[in-house]
Amino acid sequence: MTMHGTATVNLSRPAPFRLRAEDAERLTGGRWLGQPREATVRGAAIDSRRVAPGCIFACLAGERVDGHDFAAAAVGSGAGLVLASRPVR
Repeated sequence: MTMHGTATVNLSRPAPFRLRAEDAERLTGGRWLGQPREATVRGAAIDSRRVAPGCIFACLAGERVDGHDFAAAAVGSGAGLVLASRPVR
């Protein structure tokens, strides 16, 4: 039930949005590598096993596991973008 004047947001299925290279570079301080220079983002993941098509996969380095080692698996699962702090294959 929603009250008058309020909106319901479904956080389990975020709304897709367009991300341009220049915006991503400005927000992260990094460089966009590759083409095209924009993408439709449909979610985000830090676990390569949770990647869905169109997601951003963020490579986080932890104490036991480094997400950079799973970038290729994330792309294989449909990640549209990879956010990394070092080059990945």
